Amino acid sequence: MEDDGQNRKNLRGVGRRAAARGDVDRAAEVAAELYKPVEQWDWEELTRGRPRTRDGGFDAMVPTWLTPVVQREAERRLITLGKQKLAGYLGQAIETFAKLMTNEETDAHGKPIVPPSVKLDAAKFIFENIVGKATTRVEVDATEGAFGLLAGAMVMSDGTDAHPVVIQEADPDPEDPAGSGSG
Repeated sequence: MEDDGQNRKNLRGVGRRAAARGDVDRAAEVAAELYKPVEQWDWEELTRGRPRTRDGGFDAMVPTWLTPVVQREAERRLITLGKQKLAGYLGQAIETFAKLMTNEETDAHGKPIVPPSVKLDAAKFIFENIVGKATTRVEVDATEGAFGLLAGAMVMSDGTDAHPVVIQEADPDPEDPAGSGSG
């Protein structure tokens, strides 16, 4: 019996060290060895931060090293539960988008009940979630002018240039006396 108590104490130490270095997976393994897998904890156990004791109570202190493990599992379950609940409304959501986009009703003054901006937003939402958002091309000009500007701005603590800029004039073309550069 003493051996089991010492083993549990050692495991708690392993769990504390794993949590301290951010190894949540190892801490979860230790929690499963000491108690039961965190995935099997009910909502009350997750909110209290520890599993029930053998008699079904929560009379012991919360081990601080379990906190990251419990948080990760609670977040995972909350996201899963949310997705499951929202999935039940998916058909209604699609019908609502379709009704908004195709609604041609007008009020007593002839004004559309569904403004064109709402129809456009619904259409964009559907398009972007099925086809995907349009990509934007970005071009960056990294010319020598930018390098010269940066090099000129960098100054050492004694006031000298960190990287002196060397500007070299091009040798004129001896065959092009006008210096037009078209030769």
